Amino acid sequence: MAFAISIKGSVLSHAIQDRDEDLTASMVAKIASVAAYGLAPQEESGTRRTRVSDAELNAFLNSSVVVLPEALARPRFTFIGEGALLAEAVVDLDRVGERPTAGPFDPLSLLSGQLPVKAVAVIDSADGLARVNIDYVEIGGIRIPHGLARELIAGYTESAVRPEGVDVDLEYSLPHRILAIQVRPGDAVIIQ
Repeated sequence: MAFAISIKGSVLSHAIQDRDEDLTASMVAKIASVAAYGLAPQEESGTRRTRVSDAELNAFLNSSVVVLPEALARPRFTFIGEGALLAEAVVDLDRVGERPTAGPFDPLSLLSGQLPVKAVAVIDSADGLARVNIDYVEIGGIRIPHGLARELIAGYTESAVRPEGVDVDLEYSLPHRILAIQVRPGDAVIIQ
């Protein structure tokens, strides 16, 4: 009996792995297709639509194809609809980097180790521009104010290319002639 359960579990594990590999391959192909279309000279825009499911995105982000920052694990997106999405991950706050504290009464100074992070946001996009409007961010179950979330995101996304980090309150140009992204329940549609 134990042997049969072991075999059944192994078969199920391989089936899930095969499904995730198929979803990842589908996402890679869609990314390449969107990029190729965006680089090719075209007369008419707004006619091409590429649907991406949250299952494809999650399989891709959790595959060996994507190299995540060391402090980030198990990212997961859920497309809610009407532009809204839920982003979840486990973040190792000890590996993220130093953040200036607001003194001994800074509640985030008490947070350390690997903690779940959750954010709900709405993507507004049109005419090749997009803005992410954050509804809320939670770290370890503690909801943090928008200004602090903005500061943390900017600090943790600093790079040589963008020394000030990402400012979530700004509008950004979409790449590859993407005109808009429509988030619907379970999927997002990229319009080029």
